[in-house]
Amino acid sequence: MKKWIVLLNLISVATIIAALIHVCFVGDTYVKLTRIYEEDDVKLSSYVIGREGDSVTLTGSRIDSDGELMLSFKSTGYGSTTLDVGLNMTRSDGSTNVRIIRVQFYVLRSGVILDVSGGVTFHGFTAVIYAFFLSILIGCVSLLLIYVASYRRGQFSYLMMGCGGLLIYSFSILAYVFYRFQNDLVRSIKGLFFMITDTAWVFLTVLTPLMMIFAAVLFLSNISLLKHEGRSPINMLGIAFAILWMEGTAATIGLFPWLNPLGNLPFEIRTVFAYIQCYLECMFIATVLTAWLATMYRPKYDRDYIIILGCAIRQDGSLTPILKNRVDRAISFEKAQYEASGKHAVFVPSGGKGEDEVISEGEAMERYLIEQGIPKEQILREDQSENTYQNMLYSRQKIEERSGDIREKKIAFSTTNYHVFRGYTLADKCDFEAKGLSAPTKKYFYFNAFIREFIGLLVNQKARHVISFITITAFFLILERLSWY
Repeated sequence: MKKWIVLLNLISVATIIAALIHVCFVGDTYVKLTRIYEEDDVKLSSYVIGREGDSVTLTGSRIDSDGELMLSFKSTGYGSTTLDVGLNMTRSDGSTNVRIIRVQFYVLRSGVILDVSGGVTFHGFTAVIYAFFLSILIGCVSLLLIYVASYRRGQFSYLMMGCGGLLIYSFSILAYVFYRFQNDLVRSIKGLFFMITDTAWVFLTVLTPLMMIFAAVLFLSNISLLKHEGRSPINMLGIAFAILWMEGTAATIGLFPWLNPLGNLPFEIRTVFAYIQCYLECMFIATVLTAWLATMYRPKYDRDYIIILGCAIRQDGSLTPILKNRVDRAISFEKAQYEASGKHAVFVPSGGKGEDEVISEGEAMERYLIEQGIPKEQILREDQSENTYQNMLYSRQKIEERSGDIREKKIAFSTTNYHVFRGYTLADKCDFEAKGLSAPTKKYFYFNAFIREFIGLLVNQKARHVISFITITAFFLILERLSWY
């Protein structure tokens, strides 16, 4: 995959260089189309050209089949030239009027003629645009290759999420600008800059209904979560996120004035909010997709150990439904593996004893495994951990005490579906690779879990995201400023 990505990026660079070389070869000539008509009954009867400067020379002029004036130029030196074109217009009723069009050129030292009349364009502009499209497309393909390869290898990470978010945004820019260009709505560098900077507003506008629906569903599902699982800061994440997201959308694109305290801010500041929110929406969509794919991934039947991540047990030491589902998922996978490959895996029930628990979670799971017919020698209990990170870290220590370097073993972990992606990231943090087994649970856990993973994405990679925010905002604000000239 790395070779393909390097090759694709070399193609991208070569395409841009080829486009620039093409401009250098053909850019010393230029054809100016006046685009003068606003009414169907107007005809050009004659024209007069006045000039200041000598960096270009007029090599030809004609009126095309649509009645538009076409002026052909060739560069003759470095510098600027201004042309005033006087157009004598005749209407169908016989009345006449004169229209003056000012054309401004700047010739580079390479001889390339730049038309700076209301926006920079030149001969070969189309080749540069297509090179730009191809570069973005290659970037999208590279991100997609990384994303797909990560899925196939079962390497679910915040890097994979980040690639997914950038892929969504890059593709949206590509699709929107290409659509505008194909409809002859991008005729200059200024127009291109304006189209690119406009993508954030278009993206937000298109996604607003979907995000509003998701925020409403998130709000309602979180109420159900609070009813069933009790009030806690973590269980209220969904409600807080839904309110903040609706407020952010309203403030950015001007919905619901009564929810919009930022509506009077300068356009540039609202634009910065638009870029940041667009970036966050892309990352959130990637979070939902990646977390869901993590639950759908099916490891190969070649595992040496299956770590079972613990959670609270009942007061009598028996397993809660959530924890029982995790253990049952590990048992069903191990049995399927033995039937398919003849290889047994060792169970590692992991979890310490809480202050309100009569025995450790690891011991409770071990008892249940034995009740289900699993031999004791096929169980390696870990009963000191107090959280999921320690589940992974202490389980690694147990496995290495028994079998040596864990990185030479094939590990799986079993946990609740909404918790699978978190398991991948914590295994990676503990410096070993493990594949997740997804155990079912109540649907209302899902939405709140997505918010937790989204926050985890931002916090875990906070430095990269801050750099991305600054880079993207600066890039688009520069383009937006240039689009005004």
